Amino acid sequence: MCDESMTMANLLLPLTGALFYKNNQFVDAQTWQQDITAFRQKVQTMALANQTVLLFCEDTYEFAVRLFALGMESIDIILPPNNQPQTHAELAKLASAYCGDKIIDTPLSRIDEYAGENALPHNDTLFWPHTGKLIFFTSGSTGKAKPIVKHWWQVNTEVACLINSFFPTPSPSNTGVLSTVSHQHVYGLLFKLLLPLASSMTIYPQYLYPEDMAATLTRIENAIVIASPAFLVRLVQDNLLIRYKAQLNKVFSSGAPLPDKAATTLYQQLSLPATQVYGSTETGGIAWREITGTDTGWRPFAGIEVASGDDATLRIRSPYLVDDWTTLADRVKITENGTFTLLGRTDRIAKVEDKRLDMEDMERHLQHHRAVHRCRLLQLAGEKRSLAIVVELKPDYLPQSAASKRALVTQLKQFLTERFEPVCFPRKWRFVTELPFNSQGKLSYSSLEALFV
Repeated sequence: MCDESMTMANLLLPLTGALFYKNNQFVDAQTWQQDITAFRQKVQTMALANQTVLLFCEDTYEFAVRLFALGMESIDIILPPNNQPQTHAELAKLASAYCGDKIIDTPLSRIDEYAGENALPHNDTLFWPHTGKLIFFTSGSTGKAKPIVKHWWQVNTEVACLINSFFPTPSPSNTGVLSTVSHQHVYGLLFKLLLPLASSMTIYPQYLYPEDMAATLTRIENAIVIASPAFLVRLVQDNLLIRYKAQLNKVFSSGAPLPDKAATTLYQQLSLPATQVYGSTETGGIAWREITGTDTGWRPFAGIEVASGDDATLRIRSPYLVDDWTTLADRVKITENGTFTLLGRTDRIAKVEDKRLDMEDMERHLQHHRAVHRCRLLQLAGEKRSLAIVVELKPDYLPQSAASKRALVTQLKQFLTERFEPVCFPRKWRFVTELPFNSQGKLSYSSLEALFV
């Protein structure tokens, strides 16, 4: 389990220091707490106790104010994964009110528009939330979003374990956290917001481009980068952060696999390995690794027990979960020293004409072709569940005509014959300049499917 010196009970609301950087100035703990108090008064005015509120806010600071205000009132919070109208329309049906960025065409009342009535006492009113729930929505292999409910105690326990694992001693007071991911997802919420707040670090806005991050690094002595794998894959192709590598304390990557090649290149460029975190919204963090050489094994976090079940599936017992043992769809090989290697997912094993196909194996093989940068196989809905593939090509190999596309498909199929039977080849092919990754570095299954409509 987690070290008793740092558990969820020890997490306190920051009382001093520059907590956020917003609009080119620092926001201190006193201002943050005042804003939380003001928002709690709005919540109390609306009498939302024991109800559910939808929270979406792109601005990290404004999100944090609302998250903690709602959490202190023990209100269950729905966190939409994006700001798409259809997403908000569906999730609004589950809530009594909403707050944050304005939603168009919703019957819900917006908490931000209410005036507080100073209902709170003026002393000892602020604390780290510990009751109530956070409700995430994540899409599985089918692309259909499903709710993942996490109690605050689960989230807080994981924050404490992350601090024990990565920051057992206090970081310098001038440490800044630079992120490329959204706090609306569990990875961003934990690493970009809650962990820094519990560790007295300064939280900077979300960055979309390396050049913006590099500009900020000119004035930060100690920096921690919270990134998606998609961002890091692009970064290593022209790494603008190399000149600031002495200021980088850690680079985290999670939300999707980071290719070993990109991880190795990043280590060579920055003299600092990416700390990769393996887990899911459902399970929380399970293990981590840093590729600096040939050892690529995953090390379970303290308190996480791992075992290999039927078909080499990973089984875990975790302090973040209610169930005793949980079985995952990932296949693993566990070593004698307790680390493990990921062997692929059971839900990515396809049956094609009664033959068993490991889709990840075919993707890995095809990505060795000189024309292919990345690719993704999927089984399309329908009676026959036909196999399709989306291929991200290198720029010099983009087909310029229907004939050149057919020729490329023929060439790639020929390449596949080195390892796979023709009956297993994809029936449908699409070529793109970039795979449709979302802001968390995950491939959008629905966007992949849309290419074949």
